[in-house]
Amino acid sequence: MENTISTTNTLVPEGFDFKMVNLLNLTKSYISDTVKMATKSVTEGHYDPIKALVYAKKGQELFTQLEKSIRPIAEDQQKLSKGEVYSVHNADVSQKESGVKYDFSTCDDREYNELKEKHESISADLKVREEFLKRVNKDLEVVDTETGESYTIHPPVRSGKMGLTISIKP
Repeated sequence: MENTISTTNTLVPEGFDFKMVNLLNLTKSYISDTVKMATKSVTEGHYDPIKALVYAKKGQELFTQLEKSIRPIAEDQQKLSKGEVYSVHNADVSQKESGVKYDFSTCDDREYNELKEKHESISADLKVREEFLKRVNKDLEVVDTETGESYTIHPPVRSGKMGLTISIKP
């Protein structure tokens, strides 16, 4: 089985050979079309799904690290006015406030502090109870010590999905 995908005009060989110049000119619709074509190629058996997944994971890792490394430099060097949009390579770049956080501990608000304390206490109690319930693997008859009423605790429903994990070697 040859690992190729068909595009409208050309064949893209194994590795989906993208070049940096091409990446700068991509549009959302081109990206979407490419993903559809690659997915179709995999589902029709023309390209190995594991290879495609590893390729996507490595690309994701490359671009995640690249963006994380370059973003602070670009944000430091490129200051835009409020509402200003810098258009380059089929992309619009604008400046906005992100990651807004509030520190309420400095407010000295008694009501907030009491609620926060109750919340933390209840959250801790809930976590302890959840850990107990995780260990319940069959119906458990219990008696409420306050009311004397008996009831049944059922095991929690565990859900999950088997999937693939990809570790890129150093």
